[in-house]
Amino acid sequence: MAPKHGGGELKDEVIFKQLTSMNTSAYLQAIIGTLFTYIRFYHGTKHQENKYKDEIKRIKDNRARGQPYLAIMAISICSFILLYRGWTSFRVPAGRWRIYTSADPNAPVDYQTSTEANTFLVTYLPPPILLLLVFGYKLIKRSPMTSVEDMDFSDVEFVRGDPIEPKPQKGDLWGRAWWTLAK
Repeated sequence: MAPKHGGGELKDEVIFKQLTSMNTSAYLQAIIGTLFTYIRFYHGTKHQENKYKDEIKRIKDNRARGQPYLAIMAISICSFILLYRGWTSFRVPAGRWRIYTSADPNAPVDYQTSTEANTFLVTYLPPPILLLLVFGYKLIKRSPMTSVEDMDFSDVEFVRGDPIEPKPQKGDLWGRAWWTLAK
């Protein structure tokens, strides 16, 4: 995917930028997947609250304030970044995208690789690949998604026992705000 510049040499900066961009997409997708799993877990505990009272109480004692709303906000922000971080590739004049790279260094500019096409590929290629892998796995293995009615919380244990409450720190406004949120 790395374009060739001047005489067929690959520039390390271009390759590094493309790998960084693809890694960023993969990282954001991992965060979105983790947050999605947490929100499903949260709704499962809310639905099974009457059936597993003691286990759910232990889970609630270790739950952060503002959940699941903070997780929903984080999914929204990560999805927004994932969708719009390659928006500059759409500001290209019509017909200026080139993925092909000519081996001839004297080739006209029209036959050189455009950075916008490469930006588009490295930015928007990982999400469809992830979706194909996830749904392909689900199709091949025929693994259903567990509904909130079927979630089992009967074996919930905490190795350390009761949760440890953080001691509020005396200090300025930001220190008190941090300990209020972390508590």
